[in-house]
Amino acid sequence: MKKGKILKLLLVSVFVFLCQKEVLAGGEEKAIENGLGQRITAEEDVMFRDGDIAGFIGDSITHAEYTDINYVEFLYQYYLSRFPDREIEFRTLGTNGYTVRNVLETYDRDPAFRGINRAVILLGMNEALQEISVEAYIADMERLITRLKEDGLRGGDILVLSPTPYDQTCALNYDKNGHPYQTSDDRLCAYTEQLEVKTAEWGVQYIDLHTPLKKLYTEVQREDAKQTLTRGDCIHPGASAHMMMAYEILKGLGAGEGLSEITISEEQKKGAENVYRSERGIRLTWKPERLPAFASDEFLELCRQIPSAEGFGREMLRAEGLLQGAVYEAALGDCILGSFTGGELAEGIELAAGEGNPLQNAARAIHEKTKKRQKLGAEYRSAVYAAAEAGTEEAWEQLKETWEGWQSADQKMRREIEELAKEAVSKTYTITITAEGYSREALELEAGPEEAFLFEDGDVVGFIGDSITRISYSGISYPEFLQQYYITRYPQWKLEFRNLGTGYYTAENARKLYNGESGIRDASLEGITKAVIMFGMNEALDGVEAEVYIKNIRGLIEVLNQQGIPNENIILTASTPFDQTRSSNYLENGEQKDTVDNSILEYIEKLKELSRELGTHYVDLHTPLLWATGVLQERNADATLTIDDNIHPKAEGSILAGTFFLHQQGAGKEVARVRIFKGKETQAENAEVGQVEWKGGDDYVRFTYQPHSLPMAATGELEEVEAYFSVMDWISLEELQIEGLKEDETYTVYMDKVPVGDYTGKQLGAGVNLAGCILNPGQMAAAEIETLNQAWHDSFSEYRKVLEDATLGERSVGQEDVNAAYEICKERTEKLGKQMYEIARTSAARTYLVEVAGTDGRRIFMRLDRWKWVILAALGSFLAAAVFAVIRWRRKRQSRRIS
Repeated sequence: MKKGKILKLLLVSVFVFLCQKEVLAGGEEKAIENGLGQRITAEEDVMFRDGDIAGFIGDSITHAEYTDINYVEFLYQYYLSRFPDREIEFRTLGTNGYTVRNVLETYDRDPAFRGINRAVILLGMNEALQEISVEAYIADMERLITRLKEDGLRGGDILVLSPTPYDQTCALNYDKNGHPYQTSDDRLCAYTEQLEVKTAEWGVQYIDLHTPLKKLYTEVQREDAKQTLTRGDCIHPGASAHMMMAYEILKGLGAGEGLSEITISEEQKKGAENVYRSERGIRLTWKPERLPAFASDEFLELCRQIPSAEGFGREMLRAEGLLQGAVYEAALGDCILGSFTGGELAEGIELAAGEGNPLQNAARAIHEKTKKRQKLGAEYRSAVYAAAEAGTEEAWEQLKETWEGWQSADQKMRREIEELAKEAVSKTYTITITAEGYSREALELEAGPEEAFLFEDGDVVGFIGDSITRISYSGISYPEFLQQYYITRYPQWKLEFRNLGTGYYTAENARKLYNGESGIRDASLEGITKAVIMFGMNEALDGVEAEVYIKNIRGLIEVLNQQGIPNENIILTASTPFDQTRSSNYLENGEQKDTVDNSILEYIEKLKELSRELGTHYVDLHTPLLWATGVLQERNADATLTIDDNIHPKAEGSILAGTFFLHQQGAGKEVARVRIFKGKETQAENAEVGQVEWKGGDDYVRFTYQPHSLPMAATGELEEVEAYFSVMDWISLEELQIEGLKEDETYTVYMDKVPVGDYTGKQLGAGVNLAGCILNPGQMAAAEIETLNQAWHDSFSEYRKVLEDATLGERSVGQEDVNAAYEICKERTEKLGKQMYEIARTSAARTYLVEVAGTDGRRIFMRLDRWKWVILAALGSFLAAAVFAVIRWRRKRQSRRIS
C-alpha cells in the first residue's frame, strides 16, 4: 500500500470517529464519561487545567527523538488552541530504552519529576521486548503509581495508557522462511488486559491505545503486507500513528471536538457581532477565542481531503436566507475561503480553510515553535539517559545544571508559544459573504464602521498633513470634500474645518512646528478641538524606517495632548497609496520602477498598533484607495487616481478619499427619505411631508416636501467617479419611493414645477435617488456651496505655502509674513464659512411642491393646476357676459312693449 493510501485510511478512520461522536458547537456542554466512570462535561476538559505541570512518563516512544511530531506535542497544541488563556506545561519524561523499573530507579535523581501534579504513563514496549512477565510489569507499574501518589498526586491526576502495539503482523517482522523475529505483541496484549483491570483497582484513569492502533496496523496491511505505521522497525509509531494516539487520548478524556459555530439567519445572529445584511451580501465581525488545532502536513491533508472531518479544528459558518443557487464569495479578513452557493452556505462552511487563513497561519506558527520545543526536550532526555548510563555522582550533578539550562530555555519558548495563541484569539476578524460580481470593499462601504466617531456641532477640526492634505493643484482635497458633506448634511451646526497640510512635510516637521523647534508659530492650530493626522508619503519617499516614522507620529500626538487635545479626539489616518501598480511604473522585464508603497504598507501596520495602544481613532485611506485603483486598472492598466507623479491624488482621488473617510467615521448616507404608499400612511426620514394627493387613479401624485439636509454637489469630478463607483448612493441618498404607480409607465418628477428627472413606475416603487438631479433645488444650493468651498480650500492652500516657505529650505519668509498670510486666510475662510452655512440653512428651510406625473397626469392635472384660475376666470366672465346680455335683451324687449 502506498503512503498516500495509508494516510487516507488514517484520515478516514479519524473521520469515522468524529462522525460517531457528538460534536460540541458554540460552547454547548454535553455530558461524557471519563476513564474513572465520572460524568463530566467536555467543556471542563478533564485532566489538564490552568497551572498544571503534566509529566509524560515513558520510553523512546514518548522521548520521540526519532520524529519531530509526537502525541505529546499534538496534545499540547490541542490545549493551546482550545484554552489559550490557560498556562499548562506539558513536560516530556520519556527516555530511550526505559522500562517502568528504570523510571523508578531514576525517579528521585531526575529533577524533571519535581513539581509535576499530573502524570501520563506510557510504558511496556521495552518490557515486552525483554520478555518481562505480566506480573512483574504490573507490580512495577503499581509501585510507580504509589510513588506518584506519595508525591501528592491523586488517582484522577494519573492517566495510564496501554502500550502501543508491536507490529508483528507486518511482513517486515518475518524472515524469508516465514518465521517471526518477534512475538512481543502477544505480551503487550497481556499487559493491556491486566492494565484495564488493575487501573480500576488503583483508582487511576486508563485509556487503551493498543487495541485501536493494532486494528489500524492490520488495516493498512490488507493491500500490502509490508506496510507499517511504525518508522519501519515495527516498534516506534510514525507521525500518523502518533496523531491517532493523541486522538484516542482526547477521546478517552472526553475532550471537546468542534470549536465554535457562527449562524446568521433572519431570526438569530449566533456567535457574531456587528452583523450587516443586504441583498448583496453579509458582513460581520467575529472573535474566535479558540484556534483550530494544527499538528502536521498530514493533519492539513485531512482538512484538504475531507474538510468536514476536522472535528478538533472545526470553525463552522452557517449563513441562512441567501439565494439557494446564487454564488457567493466568502472571506475571513483578506483570506478568500472560497466560492459557495447560498445552499452550501446554509449548510455550513469551514472557517479554517483557505490559503493564507490567519487562523491556520497562527496555528502553523505555533506548530513550528512546538517542534523546536520538543527537540529541546528530547535533548534533555538524552542527557538523562547518559547520566543513568554513567551512574556516577558527577554525572547526576552535571544533569542538574543541564536541567536548569533546559528549564530556562523551555520556559522562554513556552511563553513565546502561549503569546502566539493569545494574540491570535484576541483579534477580531471581519467575515464577508458577497454576491458574485460584488466586491468586499463595496460591501464594507455599505455596512459602515463598527463604531461611529463623527465630528460634532461646535468642533474645530484641524487636518494636519503634507501636500496630499494641502492639495495646491486642485480645488478639491479630502478635507474640502468632508467639509462639503458636513455643511450640506448638518446645516444647523456650527462646525469649523482648518486645512493644516503643508507641502513636503513629514510628521517630524509637524512635530517641530507645533512644539516650537522650527521657530515659527502657526496660529491656525490654536483653538482646534479635534485633529486628523495623515503622514507617510514623504517619509516613504525619503526612506525613513517605520520605527522612526512611528516615533515622530507619537511625538506629534504628545504635542497635541499638551495643546489640550486628548487621544480620543485624534484620528490617525493611513496615507493614500503611492500608485506603483499602474503599467507605466513597470520596466520591460516586468520589474517595478518605484516601490515606495511597500514602505507605506509597513507604516500602516505600525500605525494601527499605535492607534490601539494610545486609544486614538483610526482611518485607513490606503486599503480602499488601492482597491479603487485596481478597479480602474482592470479596464485600463495605466489608469490612476493620482496625477502623473503617482503620489498626489487628483480631484477624483480626493473625492474617494473623502468618501472612504466618511464611511469609516460612520457617516450616514441619507439626505432624506420619503415613502408614499397609495391609501396608506406616508413615511419620511429627515424631512417633512404633507398634503399628499392622488389624482387620476395612478397617473399623478403631489405632496409638499421639506428636506432637512442638502445633497452633495454633483460636480463634474464627482460624475467621473460615479462612472465607476456609486458615491452618491454611499454618502448622498435623497430617496423618493412611491408605491402604486404603473410599473411600465414613465413619470416625471417636478419640484416647484421644474422637471428634475424621469423614472418608470417600477423604479419609483423601488426608490430613486434625487440627490444627483441637477435641477433639484437642494442640488443647486449645494453647487453654490461647493463653489465657495473650493475658494475656502484655495485660501488655506495659499497660507500653507507661506508657512512652507518659512519652515523649509532657505526659509525665504519670516514670522511677520506668516502672520499676515494667516490673517488674510482667517478673514476669507470665516466669511466663506458663514456664506456656505447661510445657503445651506436657507435651502433646508424651504418647502417644495413635488409632483409626480405620468402621461395623463402631465396632460390634464399639471395644466389644470397651472391654468385653473385662468380657466375659471374666463368661464366666470363668459357667464357674467351671458347674464348681462340676457338682462339687456329683456330690458330692450320690455321697452318695445311699453312703446
